[in-house]
Amino acid sequence: MSPSTASRWQGAWRLTLAVCALALGAAPALADEPATVVTERLELPLDGSVLDVSNLLDDERTIEVVGTVSIPAAGSTLDAFHRQTPDLRFEADGPYVLLPEGSTLLSENVDTHSYVVRLPSHDARVSFAIARIAAANLQTRSEAVRQLRGRIEILVRTVPTVATPALLPSPALTSSPRTESMSTIVTVVLGAIVATFGLLVWFRRRRRDRWAGWSRRARRAVGAVAREGRRLGPAYDPVVAAAAELGELAEKVRAHALEISRSRERIEGVGTEAVARRDELDGETQVAEARMEALVSRLEGVAARLAAEVAGHAKVDSLDDGLGALGRELEVALVSDREARST
Repeated sequence: MSPSTASRWQGAWRLTLAVCALALGAAPALADEPATVVTERLELPLDGSVLDVSNLLDDERTIEVVGTVSIPAAGSTLDAFHRQTPDLRFEADGPYVLLPEGSTLLSENVDTHSYVVRLPSHDARVSFAIARIAAANLQTRSEAVRQLRGRIEILVRTVPTVATPALLPSPALTSSPRTESMSTIVTVVLGAIVATFGLLVWFRRRRRDRWAGWSRRARRAVGAVAREGRRLGPAYDPVVAAAAELGELAEKVRAHALEISRSRERIEGVGTEAVARRDELDGETQVAEARMEALVSRLEGVAARLAAEVAGHAKVDSLDDGLGALGRELEVALVSDREARST
């Protein structure tokens, strides 16, 4: 087993033991999960400014993220975690509301765009991922903000403080068998272990599947451009070569993101410097994801235009006009990627 693999498993076991300890402490009170009420309603700034709600939280540290914003030009609607078009929902494109590391999703309602989240004890800063949207659409932040419509709100939920009279224990409760209590605790602990490993596997598989899916789409698009370019003739050879260059660039972005992920896994501890470095690497990962999505979308767009041209569904004024338009798309993509790497 490699050191990095051993470190990951060690971290997983530490997380599982922590969850089990919490579950053992919480088992007697599971039947009395406190109800929360909304005490504050705050609008999340869409320009990426950080909203710190630490002074508004109680011990439960619970917030609810609600609402959507839309991009009319793209026909997309965004909520905290998803991007949706009239026909499809793209779960891998999110999140669009950035939460502190260690946050826990307690419940979600995708239809009403409502997500209840418990924030970690060390951080309560929330922000909108405007940088990801700007990079995906090859825009500046201010341009991306101007095109957004709608609002996302952060609802602070707290447990109401209501004085209740002391109650004497019921004889029926005091005489309940010890075996029932132990059975409840065992069930809670086993459920915590299964849930912890399930979440770890799900998060890792989702990230791997997302990058693998982007790579497959890029390779298919490059192949489609090459195939349609051959059918259109030698004049389109520069477009085929340019698409191949974009495909190579996409693979480099994926390799760079893998290195970022490995660097993040090597960071240990929960100190200020470790948390800050992990946050920095998370930001770099988001930029890489936005770059990859933009490159894949550009490749698929070129492939679709060539296919339409071959099928006679789209006409251009002349061959030079068509090649010029595709050349400009490539130039914009390459320049944007160089700017993203230099920042």
